[in-house]
Amino acid sequence: MTPAQFEQLVERLDRRARRQPGLYRLQVLGLALLGYLYILTLVIGAIAVSIATLALCIFKPVLLVKLIKIIWLPIWFAWSVLRALWVRLEPPQGRPLTAAEAPLLFEEIERIRAAMQGPAPHVVLLTDDYNAAVTQVPRLGLLGWPRNYLILGLPMMSALSPDQFRAVIAHEFGHLCAGDSKIGGRVYHARITWSRLQEQMHERGSWLIRRF
Repeated sequence: MTPAQFEQLVERLDRRARRQPGLYRLQVLGLALLGYLYILTLVIGAIAVSIATLALCIFKPVLLVKLIKIIWLPIWFAWSVLRALWVRLEPPQGRPLTAAEAPLLFEEIERIRAAMQGPAPHVVLLTDDYNAAVTQVPRLGLLGWPRNYLILGLPMMSALSPDQFRAVIAHEFGHLCAGDSKIGGRVYHARITWSRLQEQMHERGSWLIRRF
């Protein structure tokens, strides 16, 4: 895909997301889940082929020499796929803040969080960006168990009034309450997994990966 084609694809998907945001979110999440289902199917199929070949060799030992490579090839394939699934997402960078250092800030964060009935941030990070964000980093990769990060840019905090700053924090907690960060993390995890699969299978020329 050329840069121009990629730009056209993004513009088309952006228009679709604006027209039907709920449906678009379901489509993206469904595609990510379909990717994991396809990978799981490949792993189970590869293991089944190895088991069937091994059973054939047990009943007909004369075939062992001829089929020994066929036995190990699906096992190697399944191992490569499973290894690609274990993607560790790096946590965001910044200066961690503690409640002892900024008690008023943490009191305000907790007040807004309680009012919105959202999950509490495990880490509050201070950065030099004019921005604020929340992100969830799964501690167990595909298995989840997310760690919540609230990222606050010092230039933005300095420029906003107290009410404006409260509105920004409330907006970010809204993402956590809606599960946007978790869904985005799942989709990003799927994208990285497939990128690693393509890299690992490139030399072997696995058409199963390329076709999907």
